[in-house]
Amino acid sequence: MSLVILIYSLGPGGAERITSLLLESLSKKYKITLVLLEDICHYEIPNNVQKIVLGKNNLKESGLKKLLKLPILAYQYSKIIHNATHSFSLMTRPNYINILASFLAKKPKIFISERSYPSKQYGYENLQSKINRFLIQTLYKKAYKISANSPQNLQDLIDNFKSRGGEKPHVDRPARQSAPRQQRFCRVPLLVPGAVRSGLSRSAVPHRPAPAGAAGGGEAHE
Repeated sequence: MSLVILIYSLGPGGAERITSLLLESLSKKYKITLVLLEDICHYEIPNNVQKIVLGKNNLKESGLKKLLKLPILAYQYSKIIHNATHSFSLMTRPNYINILASFLAKKPKIFISERSYPSKQYGYENLQSKINRFLIQTLYKKAYKISANSPQNLQDLIDNFKSRGGEKPHVDRPARQSAPRQQRFCRVPLLVPGAVRSGLSRSAVPHRPAPAGAAGGGEAHE
């Protein structure tokens, strides 16, 4: 297995901590590439993990600029994942990029992790919220599997964004590679040695609510 992980940065935060644990555990067995939108690292990256900074991005960019850059970043990311078997992204905007890139790079299975409660984060009637609701509803259902950091966030995607497979998702047990494709949801992975099963494990991370961010904000610091 060759895995590419896409996240904003490795700054202080829950998703970043999860990513550092993923790198530590999976890099012992698999080829891992870490792709950041910003070159911020508060956690150590294993020596055998390749780090790539995708484009030039800044947290202070306007929502419109972030939206317009999505196709460019997706194209650049597709070049990185075209030979990978799996691509995993965490937080809303990296999820958009990951799924859009899969239209060009057909080989990898696309895994995404939602870190917010989208109906609340994008529950306003402004243009930014409407665009994000449209992108989530349109793109997320194209991912191979979706995880969330709480059952409530997962249920929100199912109920309000039609992001579900053909069967009722299971949020209290890990998904397996041998599970039916229809079971497209799993809880967000916290990997530990000996517990890895196709990028998922037995543990889950508690929910950390986040306020609204800009154009695919996800967690607060996005």
